[in-house]
Amino acid sequence: MIPSADGSPSRNLFGVKAGSQWRGASTQVNSLEYENGQAVMRKSAFRRYDSFVQSMQDYVDLIGTHERYGKAREVANDPEAYFDALQQAGYATDPQYAKKLKQVLHSDALKDLWQST
Repeated sequence: MIPSADGSPSRNLFGVKAGSQWRGASTQVNSLEYENGQAVMRKSAFRRYDSFVQSMQDYVDLIGTHERYGKAREVANDPEAYFDALQQAGYATDPQYAKKLKQVLHSDALKDLWQST
């Protein structure tokens, strides 16, 4: 999780950046970005939240209201297609973003979690 400047947690569960329209708290950290297929370190602003619930609510608002994520909303019932649609919409610069999320989805840790509930 992205730390705040003072080392406290940002509670930013989804790595949401703090763009120019963001009016809430933020923190600046070096982040690995991909530009023209090349990995580069950039100082980036990320949103900071007072709670994990606030982070989740903001993510739902971001995905639910921005047109660029329309395809992701259409396939939200299919996690793998959802991850692909997020990547295609430019949610993350990492070209392996969807693949990494799918690996987590199919990880033994998540399988164990689902089986224990």
